[in-house]
Amino acid sequence: MGVGTLPRLRAPWLAKVGRLRQVRAWQRALDGSERSLQRWAYAITLFLLLAIVVVFVGISSWF
Repeated sequence: MGVGTLPRLRAPWLAKVGRLRQVRAWQRALDGSERSLQRWAYAITLFLLLAIVVVFVGISSWF
């Protein structure tokens, strides 16, 4: 193997590792946003249930 062989073998390997790191970074970002969306879904559901209870209590106090 010549002197130029090692850098030539190293460059594609580094490119592949860089792509894997980039994919992993995107996966982490999307996982975080998915968890955030799940928390918002729970919060919205609880808020809607609270609103329904308040409406029913308000309606029942009229009668």
